[in-house]
Amino acid sequence: MKAFHTFWAFTRPHTIIGSAVSVTALAFMADSAAIFPTSFFALTLISALACNVFITGYNQVTDVELDRVNKPDLPLASGAMTMRAGRITVGSALGISLLAAALVSTFLLLLVGGIAVLGFLYSWKHVFLKRSHLTAAFAITAVRGILINAGFYLHFSGEAQLSAVPVEIWLLTAFITLFSLGIAWFKDIPDMRGDAEAEIGTLAVKTGARKAFAAGVVTVGIGYLAGILVPLLTTFSAGSPRIIAISHLIIGVVFIAFSAKTDPREHREIQRFYKLFWVLFFAEYILFAAAFAAV
Repeated sequence: MKAFHTFWAFTRPHTIIGSAVSVTALAFMADSAAIFPTSFFALTLISALACNVFITGYNQVTDVELDRVNKPDLPLASGAMTMRAGRITVGSALGISLLAAALVSTFLLLLVGGIAVLGFLYSWKHVFLKRSHLTAAFAITAVRGILINAGFYLHFSGEAQLSAVPVEIWLLTAFITLFSLGIAWFKDIPDMRGDAEAEIGTLAVKTGARKAFAAGVVTVGIGYLAGILVPLLTTFSAGSPRIIAISHLIIGVVFIAFSAKTDPREHREIQRFYKLFWVLFFAEYILFAAAFAAV
């Protein structure tokens, strides 16, 4: 049981749950509900989750010294997992991810392979996209925003052209892209001390916690505003515009209210905010799936 808890912590649970929710919701939205009991969906989900473990795990392997300052409770940083076990887990996860994708389709293999490459370059010290807040934000938004949403929708729908992606999915893609910018900026605020010592140019290090937090709040707020207005101004073919608009209004108000009560300079408050932020990430896919189910 202890080994499982250590592995679970190593996967960074909020990210792996986010991947599971997003991939499952996109399968549903692609009108592929019938695929859920099949190996097609199972292998796709296994590939996505294993890729997630590879990316988050490799980041811990390369950043173990930094994590001893910023996140000392992580398995490698705390010593609960050995470096050898971490490397074996990372390598195995990548192999499982690519093998499962290859068993499904060439398209999925290329998609997951592209995601894995970006995740690798994010942490690989010779490139280290994480070093700059601009390249870090690019990597996170490209994966979470564009590749996962448009890519997995095309995979599940059996289409090969971007023109086959409905406007509802493009709205989801745009929203998650903005939301991912928030992830990129918010996650670095509690880690400012270690990042500054390691000369990692996060937005929080460059501008301070309050300005980085404000930038994230404004960016994500624009996403919620788009989620309210686009359904009212555009013709939807696959999802309920009413559900999408009303849901974004309600959740957007919750987001703004909680942001207003958060002092980003207080470590405990920003950590609590970041946990809620990921809950809102899960909620986004649930509300879109509900909107598609209502049509």
